[in-house]
Amino acid sequence: MLAALAALLVFHLWASRRPQRLWYLGAIAPVIWLGVLIWMAVAGVFRNNPTGLLFGGLAPLAVLLGLWAYGREAADARDAAAIPPAETAAE
Repeated sequence: MLAALAALLVFHLWASRRPQRLWYLGAIAPVIWLGVLIWMAVAGVFRNNPTGLLFGGLAPLAVLLGLWAYGREAADARDAAAIPPAETAAE
């Protein structure tokens, strides 16, 4: 399970820094994690353990969403730096 979690995290870090046209790749990991949380809630995993839901479910989701947002900002800044400023003809 740790290997799967590590692979998901590595994919998420890679996908969050893709160019603007591929913005959806970084959203795959949080959507998968949210699906797992919903499945665990339906299965009753968190019924007697609300702290498990908070620290084992919602906190990692917040981290994944934060990494995605940070990656989007970094990709936007990189794309903006790659576009040369428009040259104007002053003549």
